[in-house]
Amino acid sequence: IPSNVMASHNGLDLDIQWDYQQDIDFAYHRIDHLGETIFTIENQQTVELEGFYDEYLVNSVDANDNRSDNEIYVAAYNLHAGANLITFPLVDENGSLSSGLGSILSSLSGIISEGEASTLINGNFYGSLNSLELHKGYWIKVDEPDVLLMTGYKPESQETSYSLHSGANLVSYLCSFDGSLNLLPEGCSELIGEGVAATQINGTWYGSESTLKPGKGY
Repeated sequence: IPSNVMASHNGLDLDIQWDYQQDIDFAYHRIDHLGETIFTIENQQTVELEGFYDEYLVNSVDANDNRSDNEIYVAAYNLHAGANLITFPLVDENGSLSSGLGSILSSLSGIISEGEASTLINGNFYGSLNSLELHKGYWIKVDEPDVLLMTGYKPESQETSYSLHSGANLVSYLCSFDGSLNLLPEGCSELIGEGVAATQINGTWYGSESTLKPGKGY
């Protein structure tokens, strides 16, 4: 099983590395990401981050086409300067802000969720927001364009429950594919994302957002 999966970046070029001691029946590694699979025999792969978000899962495959059960993902976000509304679909082992946001500490100025926020000052976080949670959406504010990288376990989306109150809720979307707005619960008639919105009228959605997007918050 590939272990110690790590990622770094140079611009939008991501360098994903892992440890693996080859077995006698080893065939290749496969890196699955959104819409594509890459194959390699090396313990490293460079990929270009296209679009806003992608996620990568590294597995080894043996000569009998058996795949390892590695569950550690790499998530990558192409952030623009200013506020970005995102979701954290991975469970970070540490769970702290410094761990989950470690790759962008040099450009990060603050993070906001529903009813809580923290500001980064001289390398320390100050505020009421102390950890990252699967079911929440977050505004990430950076002073310049940057790439956020994090690694962690990705639970099945059905394992995450949402307790919605009346009014506006800032929540996550955890799936690895575009989702229909019809997935939203009954009683939800409006959706707002970063620069997009949709309204349900007589059972039909109208607006600039037609699907829920991986990596985005709403």
